[in-house]
Amino acid sequence: MIWNQPFLNDVLITYSFARQMAIAARFQRMTLPTGDMYMYVPQLNFLVHRWNFDNAQANIYAYGGFGANHFANNTSWSGLAGTELDAENRRLYISGKFQTFFLKDNEQIYQSQLRVGVAPYLSEFDELSSWFILSVQHEPQLVREWIITPMARFYYKNVLWEFGSSFKGDWMLNFMVHF
Repeated sequence: MIWNQPFLNDVLITYSFARQMAIAARFQRMTLPTGDMYMYVPQLNFLVHRWNFDNAQANIYAYGGFGANHFANNTSWSGLAGTELDAENRRLYISGKFQTFFLKDNEQIYQSQLRVGVAPYLSEFDELSSWFILSVQHEPQLVREWIITPMARFYYKNVLWEFGSSFKGDWMLNFMVHF
């Protein structure tokens, strides 16, 4: 999975070794007012609970990791903890995410996101699925604190791609492939 914005890049390579668990290698670049920070974190993902309904599904995920960060010519340890929730049917979609990066000297970087979407048409599993989504991000320590981005999401078989532009003109381009 690759998430890209001018002030934030997030790359995860994930392997699901059990139905409810996955391990990931994660790289994240964040632009803070004083420069770019680079995070390198092995991560463990856990599906806390999934609800399957006749025409909908909802999930709660938790994840965490411990690794390193590089900022201002210094390298030190960093940790990560987060949770994600989502619910969708074939027409509506909502998701929320909150994560914290823990740095030395008790510093923390918070990231949160809320997304609401609607599908303009109903698609079958083997057809192109399209969504119009409004994404609201809160990144209090980055150069952009609030980011509101209308975007389009497309999903076909095992490939997902998203693109949009925030109201401040920042582009967003995300890509994911499931193997």
